[in-house]
Amino acid sequence: MPFACIYVPNFSLAAALRAEPELQARAVAIFEGKPPLEKIIAVQEQAGRMGIAHGMTKAQAELCSDLTLRQRSRLQESSAHAALLDCAQSFSPCVEDAACDTALLDLAGMESLFGSLAEISQAIYNRAATLGLAANVRSSYQRSSYQRWPRRSEKRNRQPARNPQSLGHTQPARTGSSAGNCA
Repeated sequence: MPFACIYVPNFSLAAALRAEPELQARAVAIFEGKPPLEKIIAVQEQAGRMGIAHGMTKAQAELCSDLTLRQRSRLQESSAHAALLDCAQSFSPCVEDAACDTALLDLAGMESLFGSLAEISQAIYNRAATLGLAANVRSSYQRSSYQRWPRRSEKRNRQPARNPQSLGHTQPARTGSSAGNCA
């Protein structure tokens, strides 16, 4: 069964950048909390190179004049999450809302519509980018559980293991103990 996973890393930051695309070229950090305990919760790569780190206080981060700070916005995150689900539902009617930053898609039967799994993954990535989300997309095949494990009915119908001596075969008697045996 083919499936795909769409993951948006650093989701709070991705939501802010989606809402304000002009921030893409700046060093940005997202904070949350009540003053004076506001903490940095997400950092863009440029901000990280400037020494800004997750868990820093807002007051410490404000010492960097080239940094753009934004407060975490649940509304922006909700909008980005809706866009993530919209992207996923563009490729499959069977979508699992796994987390605010993750969607899982059942792609069974979708290859005839969209092409190979690699083509579907690329199309999902492009659609997410169109919606303003920098997403990671992975797809794979999952073997069905019935292929790996015998069914209950098969377990009940199995023949018991036969003793080799009852078939006329004999084994030499073992003497001593073996450290590797678990009886």
